[in-house]
Amino acid sequence: MDGDQFADLHTRTDALYFTVATIATVGFGDVPAVGQPARALVTVQRVFDLVIIAALVGAYRLTSAHRSER
Repeated sequence: MDGDQFADLHTRTDALYFTVATIATVGFGDVPAVGQPARALVTVQRVFDLVIIAALVGAYRLTSAHRSER
């Protein structure tokens, strides 16, 4: 495997950043986070956003299920 195919992938933080960007389907953006602290912060924000969205969707579905039972 050619190591040049993975530009900017040198640390575990880099790997986690690109993994979360892919899973969250937000893409890599025109202005990506460059430094390790920035990538860590963006990763935490994306995971937090996904958890909040999932919680809101779950709460909505639960509320809808209760309303339909009445």
